[in-house]
Amino acid sequence: MAVGDLTAQIRMEGNVIDGNSQEPIPGVAIKVRGTTTGTVTDLNGGFTLDVQEEARNLEFSLIGYETKLVSITNFPSNGRVILQPSSLDLAEVTVLGFENNRSLLESTGAIAIAGPRDFDRADKTDLAQMLNHIPGVQVRGANVLRPATISIRGQGARGPGQTGRIKIYLNDLMLTNADGTNAWEDIDPYTIGSVEVIKGPGSSIYGASVGGVLNIRTETAPYGEHSVEAFSLLGSFNSMRVGTTYRVSNEKVNILATVGTQSTDGFREHSQEQRDFVTFLGTFSNAENNTTTLFLNRNRYDSRAPGALTPQQVEENPRQALPLAVLQNAGRIATFTRMGMSNDWQISDRWRNVTSLTMSFSDLDHPINFLYIYQWAQDVGGRTRFIHDTNVFGKKASFTVGGEYLTGVVRTNFYGIEAGRPTGVAIGDREARIQNGILFGQAELEATEKLLVTAGMSVNFYEFANLELTLPGAENQVRRFDPFVAPRVAFNYRP
Repeated sequence: MAVGDLTAQIRMEGNVIDGNSQEPIPGVAIKVRGTTTGTVTDLNGGFTLDVQEEARNLEFSLIGYETKLVSITNFPSNGRVILQPSSLDLAEVTVLGFENNRSLLESTGAIAIAGPRDFDRADKTDLAQMLNHIPGVQVRGANVLRPATISIRGQGARGPGQTGRIKIYLNDLMLTNADGTNAWEDIDPYTIGSVEVIKGPGSSIYGASVGGVLNIRTETAPYGEHSVEAFSLLGSFNSMRVGTTYRVSNEKVNILATVGTQSTDGFREHSQEQRDFVTFLGTFSNAENNTTTLFLNRNRYDSRAPGALTPQQVEENPRQALPLAVLQNAGRIATFTRMGMSNDWQISDRWRNVTSLTMSFSDLDHPINFLYIYQWAQDVGGRTRFIHDTNVFGKKASFTVGGEYLTGVVRTNFYGIEAGRPTGVAIGDREARIQNGILFGQAELEATEKLLVTAGMSVNFYEFANLELTLPGAENQVRRFDPFVAPRVAFNYRP
């Protein structure tokens, strides 16, 4: 924003923000159009520039982003300039996984990025197809027998079971449950703007996630937009997706809200699927140095299981369903509710804090041929980190310290089944309570113009308890694991 006159000059101050991630962008070249006067944004995306009164436009440019002209006379009052990413040079795209918004070539780890151009190659009704374009990543979509699973370089869940080797975050909110499973099938693929994949144990600030980390960023409304959009999609086997999206964006608010339904009859009999979803994402700039993001998501997934056929039945009619599966109305009905809040506070020129709180609930009704399974889960957690930019012996350095805590309860009941409904008293039940936490720290030092040194460490805590088990022969179990320390040192040299 313009803050005053200095001998026929105007002082311009502001911040440059990524249009997708809403993160500050360092290293943006800013110049007065038609002159040699200019500057570059600092590590926090901020800038100050004195311009002549007769100057008309400022030009903002950075490789990996679309160049933008901003009128000086109509400069935003809050000083925020939004740049939209482009796909011209992937190597120079800024990544967020290591906290300091460096280019892909400067990151001390193996990172892959997927964005709108990649997602347009796939059927966006299925998140698995969108992510399977990323090298080293294998995703299996949810079906009637299991939730969605993911593996990175062979680590993670490649079969029906799941492991705690991969962590997933959405806009700094934790999608990984306390027990290590990843509940992300409720995220509407159409709301995803970009995905960063850290392959392997590439960063201390996420704990001992040896498989890797997914950082999902949702779409945001383009700056200045205020619109209501109705959408529809039709396909084979009565496939359909319909709904409405509301977008609004200005200097103070960015809101993206979607409500809709998605369904298909499937190729085989008794293989129908339906998803009903509501998503709200709002980012509010309530001060020049404070941004709050609210996220609310509810998704109901209802799918029918046609059952397995013998070779003879397939030859007779490949589209038929197993009679017993139809009789028991076999399928999977899952309802997810997720709420989260994240706050980004620029405390000073050198200090920044990012804190997020997450709460999620899920209900699962799972009738199968010989059993009815009901499962209820709740997870509550928070994450905070402080980032400090400074100089050490005249060299640029950055320090990150923080912690993460997550607690969850999973209750599972097993019933007999008759005509697709549970019968009588539960024949078995199980309750699991899980707590885990992380304390982490990371330091980055630009030792030379070409050499970047990163060192970090995380301390991981985990406690697991199986309670109130009534399954035959089962016993209560409580396990407290010793703290696990995961150090990391990495070097990046650009000759």
